[in-house]
Amino acid sequence: MKHTHSVACILLKLASQAICRPFLNQLRRLFAFGYLRCTSVPLRSGSLRSALITLLLAPLQAAETLPIQITDRSVIFTRNDLKLASNDQAALPIIVPNDASGAEKFAAEELRTFLSRVTGADFVLTAEDGSAAVPGIYVGWTSFARNRGIDFRQLGEEEWIIRTADDSLILTGGRPRGTLYAVYEFLEKQVGCHWLDERVEVIPDRRDLLIPPLNVRDVPVFWLRHVSDPRGSARDHWLFLLRNKNYRYDQPQNFHKTDKTLPPDAFYQLTGTPRGVHTFSNFVNAKDWFQSHPEYFALVDGERLPAYDGMGPGQLCLTHPDVLRITVEQLRKFVEQDRATAKQNGTRPPKIYNIMQNDKYDAHCHCESCRVVVEREGSESGPVVQFLNQIGESIAQDYPDIILATLAYNQTQSAPKTLRPRDNVLIAWCDVYPRSDHLRPLTHPFNVNQARDLKKWGEVSPKLGIGGEYWDTWNFYTHFPLPWTLAHCLPVDIRFFADNGCETYASEAYSYLEAGKQFRDFEYWLAFHLLVDPQQPSEPLRKTFFDGYYGGASPAMLRYYDYLTNRMVNESQYMGYRYTPHSLKFLDLDFFQAAEKFFGEAEQAVTPGSLQYQNVLKERFIVDSALLHLWPWLKRNLGSEKVMPFDYEKLLDRFQFGWKNYDDHWFNRWYRAGQGNNNDGKNLQRQLDLFRNRTKLPAVLAAIPSDQVIAFDWLTFSQVKPSQEFVADEDAFGGVAAQRSVPSAVVMAEEGSKALSSSTTHDPNTNGIQLGVDGGPTVTLKRDALPKDGKFHIYRIGPVHLKPTILPKPGVEAILPQMGTTIWALEGKRLGVFVDRVFQENTEDPAANLWDAWISLKFSGPSFVPAATGEDRISMDRAFLVRPGCTPSIPSDRRLKQKGLKN
Repeated sequence: MKHTHSVACILLKLASQAICRPFLNQLRRLFAFGYLRCTSVPLRSGSLRSALITLLLAPLQAAETLPIQITDRSVIFTRNDLKLASNDQAALPIIVPNDASGAEKFAAEELRTFLSRVTGADFVLTAEDGSAAVPGIYVGWTSFARNRGIDFRQLGEEEWIIRTADDSLILTGGRPRGTLYAVYEFLEKQVGCHWLDERVEVIPDRRDLLIPPLNVRDVPVFWLRHVSDPRGSARDHWLFLLRNKNYRYDQPQNFHKTDKTLPPDAFYQLTGTPRGVHTFSNFVNAKDWFQSHPEYFALVDGERLPAYDGMGPGQLCLTHPDVLRITVEQLRKFVEQDRATAKQNGTRPPKIYNIMQNDKYDAHCHCESCRVVVEREGSESGPVVQFLNQIGESIAQDYPDIILATLAYNQTQSAPKTLRPRDNVLIAWCDVYPRSDHLRPLTHPFNVNQARDLKKWGEVSPKLGIGGEYWDTWNFYTHFPLPWTLAHCLPVDIRFFADNGCETYASEAYSYLEAGKQFRDFEYWLAFHLLVDPQQPSEPLRKTFFDGYYGGASPAMLRYYDYLTNRMVNESQYMGYRYTPHSLKFLDLDFFQAAEKFFGEAEQAVTPGSLQYQNVLKERFIVDSALLHLWPWLKRNLGSEKVMPFDYEKLLDRFQFGWKNYDDHWFNRWYRAGQGNNNDGKNLQRQLDLFRNRTKLPAVLAAIPSDQVIAFDWLTFSQVKPSQEFVADEDAFGGVAAQRSVPSAVVMAEEGSKALSSSTTHDPNTNGIQLGVDGGPTVTLKRDALPKDGKFHIYRIGPVHLKPTILPKPGVEAILPQMGTTIWALEGKRLGVFVDRVFQENTEDPAANLWDAWISLKFSGPSFVPAATGEDRISMDRAFLVRPGCTPSIPSDRRLKQKGLKN
């Protein structure tokens, strides 16, 4: 390989001098393992391509054959093809070494299974016997491969080799998983097998199976590829993940709990104790130190905040020398403990240790020494990087293989000005909460701040990764089924990550916690492949997935996918999908009519009851659900003289069937009975009843013309702002009411301690109950005026001039919207609903946005209802806007005190 190394050194030197990071990173990939990888050859003539490759490689092949991966099949002369099967007969046996590892035996069994399914042939599986080599498919660390120049000791843990030699095929790789990946890569790229989700696999019928000459040596670009809970299931589908090279590094023990057939020696705990994120308190915990040494913890607003767990409530004082000493001591204990366990289990020890800030936004230390570092570095990341560097230096000599991982998250998201992380410190950059517009790639002008932050980290960090919230949107309306997808962003973003030096990827992908998005399974499968090779074209991957997943419906589903993504990108307001999904401009009647056509064609193209039919219905269910959620508003915009262009009863029937199809085959906490958001299993019926009775008004408002009153039910409530939980309530309209709750993680991340101040317990015995509307009056209900029946009653708040939500502008530092008019209850606005969705823009009518606000509340529990038991509860099930001229009189038994009344 003498010539290879000289060429590599020259090219790397030139690339370094040119300061071309993407090119440099790709060259590192090409030559890091002594091989050249040709992903495409931009020439039209197959013979010319072949001649050019031969010419370029001739000097190198004089010393030693240089491994090449050629994805353009036309380059290879078919006269040298290797026959694996013909006429239902296997042409070669599968051969493993006598001392094969469990992973290698498993890989050979997988190869045997799928080759047999593809060809109809029975492939013999045998072990090398030490005699003269025979033609075969050699899997693992075989003598045959070793005798042909493969040095297994030089192979990385996930590196693989696919090579034809002497009428045989070699599939091998580094331990523990390289050989597994060689088999799966071969089955995918050469045979045509694909595993699209845990139920859908593509197995071609190839009775005559021939393969071209191959010499491939490859390794995933991202050495950690962790899409958390990608199947959205209460269980994990480990074999599906393994076949797609997306082993879950965080919980390898679950492989064996779920499927006893999986080889235990292929996996080990990559992340050491304490294994989670937000781990500061695992090293210095307030239970042990706060009473005696409060100075170990962050100084915030003049007080030390303890850190008891990952939620804080405080951080650590990272410049205190004792905090450094205790953290290093605890880290060493964790390392020794993990290494003893690994030795006992016969596995490799962990190599990543997470020392990561707690999940509290504004609790970083403000002591003088910490502030000096922050001001010098221009970011809260300064003390974190300095702290991690000090720890890294203290353990580097004893544990040179250990990597310390920390987060660039919330206030630490931006890189420091002068500090540089050590070689053994990994920065996991988090595109946190609302900072990016997820409907567009990070390279889009809307996301200029996030792209800038990541590029800066790439310039200063020897080890950089993606962590946390890249995947999740944390929608304000988690129960709103939103037709959208991230899939079109993934090729651009993952390539952008790789080009800026990212080598690990770990993202939370908890879409099963929200009521719906589209093409989720495509997103995961696409990400699995792009994390292995970000530079590969995405269009062939898309076609492979759609053809296999939707079968005959693939053309119609591709047309819908293109229509959806084009409408999203071109017509969506910045951040609208997150803060005001009900107001997204692309979710108009044209969209739903076009979707009706696409899905009608798709359903006609597949067999009812088939997997492909179920997959089509799943995507249609999200669109139907969104249409039903938006029906009152779409109808209102259409005008009273026009009719909605859909059969409502047919839509309801399809919604019910789609719900059951979704629940039968995919896990989601909104649809699965017995889960958090559907504990009693009645959510489907509740929503059907609500959709059928949504226009029904309470008696006091029933006489008002329908175009003069607007009702807001629980399907219009946000769970995030205000932080309120939805509870089943038979008395509530629609069967569900909102009750106050502690601030959500999203609100805490955005508002920090301000959110806590608005969630304090309200004592109805000493205070009145406040109601209000933004820009209008505040009303106080006196205790003696409250109904004693524990039922819902409506209360008039008063007149209001509606204001719209003002979304943040793309590319500016401010990331939070100015939320529009809210009808609310309880001091601190702990119950409420945004009603600005009916705000009329560009109107010359001064009264167009004038309304009267009403709210429906229930007071229950012993403080409100005599002889009642249980906890005190204040619940909201509806709010109303009524045109001022139509407002009925306030019932005489509701004694109110109004203040701040505005015209």
